[in-house]
Formats: sequence, structure tokens, C-alpha cells
Amino acid sequence: MDKKINIPFIIYLMLVQWLIMGFLMLEYTQIEWIKYINSFQSDLWDVFFKLATRFGEIGVVILGLLWVILQRKSLIWPYVIGYIACISLSSVLKQAFSYPRPLSVIPSAHLTFIEGYPQFFHNSFPSGHAMSAYFMVYFFTFFAFPKAKSIHLLFFVLGLLTSLSRIYLLCHFPQDVYVSSLLAMFVIGLVYVLYHGNSGRIWKKK
Repeated sequence: MDKKINIPFIIYLMLVQWLIMGFLMLEYTQIEWIKYINSFQSDLWDVFFKLATRFGEIGVVILGLLWVILQRKSLIWPYVIGYIACISLSSVLKQAFSYPRPLSVIPSAHLTFIEGYPQFFHNSFPSGHAMSAYFMVYFFTFFAFPKAKSIHLLFFVLGLLTSLSRIYLLCHFPQDVYVSSLLAMFVIGLVYVLYHGNSGRIWKKK
């Protein structure tokens, strides 16, 4: 009897996110997205999303690496290689496309700026923060906790909030974070296959 394929819960969650975001991006322009999310600007949301965006920063990646070193030493190389691959791909694509950021496209009179947060104008696509965040999401759900649905849900929410924070903070368009989540899954999926011997039988119950 063939072994049943055990698809990680995070993939179902991401499929829902991709479908909903994809539909909304077809219905509304990138600028309409930015203006709509910016319309909710407040001091409270400023603080919240400034904190949420930190999940996509190097400090969190270092904390993740420390956890791997202390708890799962066998995963050190997949972690390091996966992160370097994600960030390198993001950097290459940023330079290749050189897309303007929202602040370069939308007149300032139509936006409410986020006080105390740096303003960026160039290299919008893809989002490095979102790429880093989804690296963490996929690594810990694919490698570290493949069967823990509660952990998958937690990381899914963290990844989603990081993506929303990049839009709210006027750093990226929705397409930037959307594609970043896809690219990160491609990279970590490839690392996963290579790590497990590239047998083509990933996520199968033994």
C-alpha cells in the first residue's frame, strides 16, 4: 500500500492567504491597497506594526539560529544556507527590477506618514523583510515542527503580520510581500528536498 503524503498544515494556510490576496490584488490596484491600509493610521497601529515588522529583521534570525544550535544542531546548515539563499535572491531581484517604493509613486498629500520610521524610496520588489520572515515561517514549520499545527498557525500569523507591516509602514506594495512569500517557499522547499536526499518523497509518513 502506498504511503500517505503528509502535507504540512502551513501549506494549507498559505494557499488560503495566496488565494485571498491574489483575488484582492486583481480587484484593487497596488495604490488603492496602500491608500486603504494607510487610512487606518494611528499611534496605536504605528507602535504595533513597528513591532510586527521586527520579525523580518536580522535579530530574530539570529535568535532562531541560537535555538537551532541549542536544540537541533543537525539543522544548522539548512538554516544558514536557507537564509543566505533567501536574502541573496531578494538582493539580486531588488537590483534587477529596481522598482520604486510607495513613497516614490504616491503623492505625499494622499498619505499619512508614520512618525519615527525611516522612509524608503527605491528597490521595492521583493520585500527583504517579508522574505526573511517567511524563511523563518517555512524553516520552523518544515524542519523543526512539521506536525505541530499550533506552531504552524503561530508562524503563519507572524508572517502575515510582517507582510502587513511592510505595507502599513509604506515600505512595500502588496505584490512585493506576496511574491516574497512564494519565493521563500521555493527556496526552503528546495533546501528541504536537498537535505532529505532529494528522493522526491518529501513529507511522507514512515
